[in-house]
Amino acid sequence: LAVGRLLAVGTLQAFRPLIAFRPLFFSKKQKSVRFLPPYPYEGIFPRWNLISWNTKTFPMSVLTHSKLRAFPGLANDRLRGMMLVFFLAFSAAAFSQPCIAPDLPILNAEPSPVCEGEVVTLRVEGGNLNNATDWYWYSGSCGGTLVGIGTQIQVVPAATTTYYARGEGGCITPGACSSIQVDVASFPLPTVFNVTGGTKNTTCANNNDGLIVGLDGSELNFTYELYINGASTGLTAPGTGNPINFPPQFAEGFYDIVAYSNLSPNPPICVTRMAGLAVLIINDAPEAYNATLQSCPFDFGGPEAFFNLSLADDDISGGAGGVTVTYHLAFAEATQGINPIASYVTSDLIDLWARVEDTNGCFAISLLQLGVLNSPTLVFTATDETCVGANDGTATVEALNAFAPLTYAWSNGETTATVTDLAPGSYEVTVFDGNGCKNRTTIEIAPATPFIYNVTVYDASCAGG
Repeated sequence: LAVGRLLAVGTLQAFRPLIAFRPLFFSKKQKSVRFLPPYPYEGIFPRWNLISWNTKTFPMSVLTHSKLRAFPGLANDRLRGMMLVFFLAFSAAAFSQPCIAPDLPILNAEPSPVCEGEVVTLRVEGGNLNNATDWYWYSGSCGGTLVGIGTQIQVVPAATTTYYARGEGGCITPGACSSIQVDVASFPLPTVFNVTGGTKNTTCANNNDGLIVGLDGSELNFTYELYINGASTGLTAPGTGNPINFPPQFAEGFYDIVAYSNLSPNPPICVTRMAGLAVLIINDAPEAYNATLQSCPFDFGGPEAFFNLSLADDDISGGAGGVTVTYHLAFAEATQGINPIASYVTSDLIDLWARVEDTNGCFAISLLQLGVLNSPTLVFTATDETCVGANDGTATVEALNAFAPLTYAWSNGETTATVTDLAPGSYEVTVFDGNGCKNRTTIEIAPATPFIYNVTVYDASCAGG
């Protein structure tokens, strides 16, 4: 076994230089030397022109047994029947791959044009680096003042500037650049005025009157644009030299205003934000439901009834907490919250307007219908006393058009529909139905007719007769 140290010689202009040590073996049977894998690069096979051994250079593309013997210090008997393993250092041309130049990049700049002091993003949107390591950006000229490295960089140009970019690094010799111009505009800046409208505006979803947003001043030759939550509303107003207002705004959010010169392109640049904000907060309105409140007539069948309106509050509000319910004769009074009527009222069939209001002052309107129920209709049957002193009269009362259950109250203390063993006289009965409505009637039990006996006395007509 023989091991030698060999030096790589030469370079190849068009290829990446590579110094690699890989084992070779010599086969007496094959009478040749071949490269032992793995190769330095997949698919790249070794090429060599010069081989150095012990300071002697030997030109060869394929080593043979006889030519290998020409190297000093290698004896024939040392090659006989055995492998010779050694390391060779080849010239740069022996192992190499092409160095591929980068593409000219496709560039983009956003935004452009810009106002002085604004940030611009420069980006490579197309092109391959190939064997270059990164994209290099310059101003002034291609290869001039380096301003950044990478696929995307940010710059703040003070004036209209042309930027250049190319791939560099690795085996690449820097070449041509692509370029892109960023235009920097110069427009007059507006005076900063104050946004009007207030920051503590609270309204309700169902009665939103809107918020008027404006400025306490404006300038001629400038345009003012209204924003909500950082996005344009699309509404603009020209400067007048006086305070300005935008139409009422009904959306909840934070409103501000920007201004820019009338010479600015579309979309505008060199935009100045005015001072302050206007805020609109919209609270949800409470729910209000239509309801009916019924009551029994208080004179056993009359058209009027006594109503406790508070009994309808839960039906009107849906049982919601933190709300107040008031009742009004007119819709306009309900919407304005004026002239509420008392909770206790005597009325016939009528519609009232109910107003449900929460702690934010938000309200909703619904309808309450008052209904007078019917009292039970009473019919009765009775039997009079059959004999004087028998006290066997009976009375039965029946309620028509009444809701069950029914209850009875007789003046003699009985509580059933039929009472018996009644002495002659008047009996009053009150019947209550399931709605609590009642009616009353009086029943008369007549006494029995007494028997009348007529006795005739006849005197004797003769003595002893």
